[in-house]
Amino acid sequence: MSLREAMEHGLSVEDLASSPATAWRRRALVAEARVRDLEAKVWRESEGGPKQPPWLREGDFTLHSGDRTDHLLDLAAWTDADLATAARLLARLAAKRGGLKAVTPVPRGGCRLGEALEAHCSPHGFWHAVADDVYTTGASLHDAKLRLRAAGERDVLGLVLVARREPPAWVLPLLRLAPELAP
Repeated sequence: MSLREAMEHGLSVEDLASSPATAWRRRALVAEARVRDLEAKVWRESEGGPKQPPWLREGDFTLHSGDRTDHLLDLAAWTDADLATAARLLARLAAKRGGLKAVTPVPRGGCRLGEALEAHCSPHGFWHAVADDVYTTGASLHDAKLRLRAAGERDVLGLVLVARREPPAWVLPLLRLAPELAP
């Protein structure tokens, strides 16, 4: 069962975070990403390099939020090294606010970032982070925050790689898309 299917069947974020299947699924997602990294490298070498970054594409796309856009930020194409750097930078932002004690990834988009952020958690940290790749409407982050709060967690901080729109104060983006490009 995928993380998304588990959430659709009513399992909570806490159930998913503590499940051995979640750890297995995270490892599978990382393995899939490594395969994509290798495929992208082979493609670049055979085609003389990409015409545009593989993580940024133009076309007609429907986002997870249901919004439509003419560009796609496919952050699944980021390498493990890219994510490790992004996690270090996000952890520095969180450290200025008390540091991280735990991370809960938003299923799908946040799994690889969540795994990269786990290395920056400390029992002395203040925040329980909710990790996602792209902030568009914030529905996924907000839902995870509500579930964590229902489980008794008071100090929740959202960490995202890219914000398509202006996020609320509790969500820290590493990068912000120009407002003119928001769907």
